[in-house]
Amino acid sequence: MRVKIRRRGPTDRCVAPLIVLATLVAWAPAHLSSQDSAPNSLTEDQRAIHVLNRLGFGPRPGDIDRVLEMGLEAYIEQQLHPEDIESPRLAKKLQGYESPLHSWDALVELDRPAVARAVRLRQSVQMRAEARGTPPVGADVTSAERMRDHVRNSIIPMDVTRVERRYEDFQYLASLFWRATYSEAQLEEILVDFWFNHFNITSGDPYIHADYGENVIRRHALGRFEDLLVATALHPGMLVYLDNWLSTAPEEVVEARMASWEPPGGENKVLWRRRSAEFLEQTAGLNENYARELMELHTLGVDGGYTQADVQEVAKALTGWTLSGLREGGRFEFSPLFHAEGDKIVMGEVIPSGGIDEGLRIMRMLARHPSTAHFVSTKLVRRFVADDPPADIVEAAAERFLETDGDIREVLRAIFLHPDFFSPKYYRAKIKKPIESVVSALRAVDADFDNAFLGPNFQRVSRDMGERIRNHETPDGYPDVASAWVSTNGIFKRLTFAMDVASETLRGGLEVDLDRARELFRRAEFPEPTPAMVRDARAFFEAMKEDPAGSPGMMASDEMASEPTRGMGEPEIDRSEIDYESLEAKVVAVALVLGSPDFMKR
Repeated sequence: MRVKIRRRGPTDRCVAPLIVLATLVAWAPAHLSSQDSAPNSLTEDQRAIHVLNRLGFGPRPGDIDRVLEMGLEAYIEQQLHPEDIESPRLAKKLQGYESPLHSWDALVELDRPAVARAVRLRQSVQMRAEARGTPPVGADVTSAERMRDHVRNSIIPMDVTRVERRYEDFQYLASLFWRATYSEAQLEEILVDFWFNHFNITSGDPYIHADYGENVIRRHALGRFEDLLVATALHPGMLVYLDNWLSTAPEEVVEARMASWEPPGGENKVLWRRRSAEFLEQTAGLNENYARELMELHTLGVDGGYTQADVQEVAKALTGWTLSGLREGGRFEFSPLFHAEGDKIVMGEVIPSGGIDEGLRIMRMLARHPSTAHFVSTKLVRRFVADDPPADIVEAAAERFLETDGDIREVLRAIFLHPDFFSPKYYRAKIKKPIESVVSALRAVDADFDNAFLGPNFQRVSRDMGERIRNHETPDGYPDVASAWVSTNGIFKRLTFAMDVASETLRGGLEVDLDRARELFRRAEFPEPTPAMVRDARAFFEAMKEDPAGSPGMMASDEMASEPTRGMGEPEIDRSEIDYESLEAKVVAVALVLGSPDFMKR
């Protein structure tokens, strides 16, 4: 099914876009902020929908019956073991994709020394924010203060990294949408997104993200929290992002050591100094950036019981955690030359002097600390249950965390099998992030699309809604609460995307099944749009062709210029010649459901 196209001509009908938009969504804020009168318990269909919305990106046509036939607990258990789940449709889509499947060494060989480029072109978040004059999209006051107070986050300037870049460089970002849409292991995809934001990095280089996302985050997403923590700490992306690769013992100590120090492997000292010039020019002694975020964002939480003195001691223990072979791509290396020797005292515990073992011992201590169990469990319950995490479920998850030494699979099982997980008050009580809105819409209409659609459209759509995929500038990652994502502009962007999907307007061979989508909507009890709403929607989109500036945030702002895909020849969607008045009623009806406040909830 394709929409009719007509030449844009003069019209004697003047409809104010904002007025029509107000007609369509004026009821949204109250609808989103209020709890519907909940029954005493969920129906079987509602329980299946709840699981599909919370453990994944929402149901596809047929998924509700499939889950009910399998049984809810059996489906949950299956999702907790993604290694046993086959996704033939996804495997077919990923054929020919290189970057999401390679190791770090293979990625470096495939392209270039990515970390070396990151090192040469370092630019802090503070500098970027000050130059733009505004905090990043989704940043809260804490994030803004963090940017003002600390110079951190080595980021590759986007205008430089775009030079001579191939479209295939964005395979990893594109693959995220393939996986989220087609993978049968939906929980794994949700957790990859969750943990990437928890251990957030931004490099501007898709190959760094590919290795970090696939070989660190995905590999440990359902494993032991301690293993995930250590793996992120050792990755070149994190070492560069939070500057720990530059953290050393005091300069005078390093200089004194170098007088009698011999490079490993018998390398000539003069040649070593020349090869290490980039590092030596940038290092300036102790750097607390990573140590602070390790305790505040990755483990204990801001109220986890540590002090500034503890941050400094952890930072000293992590000196010498650096990179070697920058010109060959950059790999983790512990260098005794740059390590601050001596015992450290962290949260009352003495950490004996012992080189790299100091940092590993501290990570083990932090990963098993009760504050970490509570902090991580709270974030998981916020993601899977409610913006205001229920204390009973948090405590059950934290207790299981401590009992199993941070076994993520066991912690999740405690959450999903808790009696309150299926409480009616949590049914559709969460708001979807932009990436969740995009993917859930595609799944609902059983969309099929080819490669060209991914980079130029999905990434731009999510960006315009406020979430730049894998590109949150501050270390705290994207928020997972409704207040960050509910706005008039956000509703407009979702409605526009919904119309593009339902009408198959997006480039890249998009095909949808509207009839099966409408069956799913009825099963999920989404309100059917009235004829008046269909008429108003047609008028709204027709009016937008005459007055695109009349919409809230219709055009991408200047701050979007840092999006990796900009400047890559991405095809713009030309809606000016679409005859919205001729669209079938079911096309508009499906678009209205996909863009509705009810569909925004999960």
